[in-house]
This record gives sequence, structure tokens and C-alpha cells, in this order.
Amino acid sequence: MSMDSAQERLFRQLLTTHRCSNCRQRFDRERFSVIARHERLWVISARCRACHTSQMFWVPLRDRGEGVTEVTAAEQRRLDLLPPLSHDDVLSMHEFLERFDGDFRALFARRV
Repeated sequence: MSMDSAQERLFRQLLTTHRCSNCRQRFDRERFSVIARHERLWVISARCRACHTSQMFWVPLRDRGEGVTEVTAAEQRRLDLLPPLSHDDVLSMHEFLERFDGDFRALFARRV
């Protein structure tokens, strides 16, 4: 199936953030293909370069007339106003995740 360049860049970016469920290596940008597309859901296959395990991804799409995006235009404007992440921000998130027990209900019930 053919993809326009914006969609292809998005899929390649998304895949490189995932790791192989078998060997935990990151997926290579060049080792994926679109298996199916149904309205706003795409099925993508990725093959690990290290262990050759195949993995399927179901990717829901948002099409706002500007191509496929991960965020809406309003969300992008809000994000553009935020300062860039610092090393301290990354370290703080790392420390939080080390302590986090996975209980999202308790996390969101708390007021920060």
C-alpha cells in the first residue's frame, strides 16, 4: 500500500519508539510495511533486525485535512508555548517512574 511522505515519516517515527517484544531491540525505520488500512485504522507489520521476529501494530489515525497527525492543531499550539524539556525534567520523570507502582487511579485521584 502506498503512503504519502508525511504518513510514512510518522509511521517510521512511531515504530522507532517501540521495542521488539522478543529481544527488546528498537525497530529499524526501514523494516515495516502497511498490511491493511480500514478508514482510520492502519495495521502495520514490523520485523526486528536483530531476532527477525515480526510484530503487528494497530495504529488509529486522526485526519484533520492536513494529513495524518498525532495532535490536533489546537494541541500543537499549546505545545508550542511550552518551554523545551531540560535534563532535569527527564531525570525527574525517570525518578518518578522508578517509584511508580502502576496505579493510575490513585495517581489521578491525587491533586498536584
